[in-house]
Amino acid sequence: MNDFEQIDETLDRVSDGTLIYRRSISYLSFILVIVGVVLAVWSVKAPYFAEHANLSATVMLGGGIFAFMGLIKFGISLGSKYPVYAPSGERIYRYEFYFQSTDKPALCTAVNSGNMQKVVSIPRNATSSSILLTLYATRSGSFSAGQVSQYVPHAFEPVTLPIRFTTDESRLAVALLS
Repeated sequence: MNDFEQIDETLDRVSDGTLIYRRSISYLSFILVIVGVVLAVWSVKAPYFAEHANLSATVMLGGGIFAFMGLIKFGISLGSKYPVYAPSGERIYRYEFYFQSTDKPALCTAVNSGNMQKVVSIPRNATSSSILLTLYATRSGSFSAGQVSQYVPHAFEPVTLPIRFTTDESRLAVALLS
């Protein structure tokens, strides 16, 4: 265990108060509930179903399942929130980039100095590796923050402090995403 905190836990402090969280509400949940209620009411009110009790019960059950799925999806979406960069109103996305362990010193130096140009020039691994750069960034490059972590058995442990990049360096971070 080391003395560095994970960037996921300290993103608020790294952003210098320019970060807000918005709730994500799924419209699919409302549609599922409405479809479920319509099916249930239709199975009771439609004259065709008066003569076919089994079909009526099946449609009502289907409506109940749709409504229940919608309520569950709505409950899940109430608990989810995502970070937004307040000055521009853009959503902040989390990205993970893997590097070779031999590139650790250069990567740590580049991140600690805020030199995104150097980070972009270091070759990445397409698959999992022992060095991880966690980057939070907007798609336009108006905000980015990053941290380097190293894999120790069963988890990635941070090896640098979380750092916020300047606006110019953040725009270079968008180049890393492509």
